[in-house]
Amino acid sequence: MIYISDRAGGRDNNFNLLRMIAATSVLVSHAYPLTLGAGYPEPLAWLQQDHIHDNLGRAAVFAFFGISGFFITRSFCNTSSLVRFCRARILRLFPALIAMTVLTAAFLGLIVSTAPASEFLRALPSYFYVNLTLSLPNMLGLTSLRASLLPGVFELPGVFESNPMTAVNGSLWTLPFEILCYALVLVGGLLGFLTRPRIFALGLLALLAAYFTLFHFKPGRSFVPEILLYLAVPFGIGSALWVWRDRVPLSPLLALALAVLPVFATGTILFRPLFCLALIYALFVIGYARLPLVGQYNRVGDYSYGMYIYAFPVQQMVVSWGVDDPLVNMALSLPTTLILAVLSWHLVEKPAMGYVSRDPRAALTPAR
Repeated sequence: MIYISDRAGGRDNNFNLLRMIAATSVLVSHAYPLTLGAGYPEPLAWLQQDHIHDNLGRAAVFAFFGISGFFITRSFCNTSSLVRFCRARILRLFPALIAMTVLTAAFLGLIVSTAPASEFLRALPSYFYVNLTLSLPNMLGLTSLRASLLPGVFELPGVFESNPMTAVNGSLWTLPFEILCYALVLVGGLLGFLTRPRIFALGLLALLAAYFTLFHFKPGRSFVPEILLYLAVPFGIGSALWVWRDRVPLSPLLALALAVLPVFATGTILFRPLFCLALIYALFVIGYARLPLVGQYNRVGDYSYGMYIYAFPVQQMVVSWGVDDPLVNMALSLPTTLILAVLSWHLVEKPAMGYVSRDPRAALTPAR
C-alpha cells in the first residue's frame, strides 16, 4: 500500500496542473453570471445545499483550499524559521497581486472608464487600499474606512457600469480568507498541534463543530466568521492529510468509496464537508499518481495564481464589448488570461519566490 508520506517528500507530482484546471474552472463558472447576470446559475449549481450558492467555481475554490491546506502545513512543519515561513507566504501572494492591481487600474482608467479623470483618480486610493490589504483591516475591525468587506466587489467610477455585474475583480474575495487560514496554521504550529495528531484531531473536531453550529442556525449576522468556516473546512481537510500522511493511503478505490458519501448526504448539513473530503482526497490520489506525461507540465511553471487573479477583469472587459454568450466569453477570455498568467509567473511570481531561499537573519523556531 502506498501512503501520502511515500510521495510527499519531493516535487514529483501533478498539483501544478490540478491547480491550473481549478483556476480555469473558475473562469468557466464566472462566464455565466458575468454575461447573463448575477442570478444566472453557474455549472454544478446543484451543489447548493443551503443559503450559500455552491457551483463549479466554488468546487474549484474548495480544491484550491484543500491543496493549500496540505502544502502550507507541510511548509510550516518543514521550516525552522517562522520569519521565512511568513516571508514565503507574503512573496507568493502580494507581488503578483500588486502588479495585477496597478495594471488593471491603469488600463481601466485609461481605456475603459467613462468617468471624469478627476473622479477616477479620487477613487484610486480606496481601491488600492481595499485590494492591496485584501480588506483584512476591515474584516478584523481594525479600521473604520467605509469600504467593502470583500475587495472583489469594489468598483471603480465609470468602469463596467453597463455590464450585468460591475465588480472589477470578484475573484479576490477568497484571498483574505486564505491568509486567515495561513494564520490558523501558524497558531496551530506554534502551539504544537501540527506535530501531535491527537491534539490536531481535537482542533479539527472543534472546527467542524463550529461549522455545523453556525450553518445549522444560519445567523446571517457575521459574514466573516461564516465564510471563514466555509473555507476552513476544505483547508483543514488538506492540513489533516499532511498531519496523517503516514496513515492515509493513496487508493483509487477509497476515492471512489468517498465519492459515494455526499450522495447519501444530499440535502443535509453533512453534504458540503463530505463533498470536500471526497474531492480533496481524489485530488491527492491524482496529484501523487505516477503519470509521466502529465508530470511534464511541471516544467512549464505554475500559472494558476495568475489565471485566478486576472480572469475576472479580462472576462469583464470581454462583456463590455457586448459579448453576451458565456461560451464566447470563455473562448475570448481564456487565451488573454493565459498570456497574462504566463507573464505574471515569469516576470513577477517566480522572481519573487526566488527571495524565499534567502534565510532571514531573525528566526523563531515553532513549537514541536
